[in-house]
Amino acid sequence: MLSEEVRSSPEKLKRLLSADFMEIGVSGRCFYLKDVLEQLTYNSKLIAYIQGVQFFRLSNTLIQLIYQLKSKKDEADKFTFSQRTSLWRKENNRWKMFYHQATACGVTKS
Repeated sequence: MLSEEVRSSPEKLKRLLSADFMEIGVSGRCFYLKDVLEQLTYNSKLIAYIQGVQFFRLSNTLIQLIYQLKSKKDEADKFTFSQRTSLWRKENNRWKMFYHQATACGVTKS
C-alpha cells in the first residue's frame, strides 16, 4: 500500500482494498474506497518508513496490523509520525483491507 507502484495504480489498489473500505485519516476525516482511489493515485510520491509492526490473527479470515509510520509527501516536507492500524479480511481467498485508522503522534523511535 505504501509503494508508489501500488499507490499509482487504481487496479492494484482495488485488489488490496475491499469494496466497503473505510479509513479514518490523521485529520479525523473519513474516507471511502472512491476517495482513496482518487487521492492515492494523485499523491503517489509518498516517502514512508514503517516500524514496530505487530500482527494479530483474530480469526481464520480476519487479521489486524498495528504499526508506526514515519512519512512525508516529498523531499521538501518534514517527516510526520502516526500510529496506524488496519483490519484485513479474507474475501474469495484474497486478503483485502476493509478498515484503516491513522492517529497523529509526536516522535517515535527513529
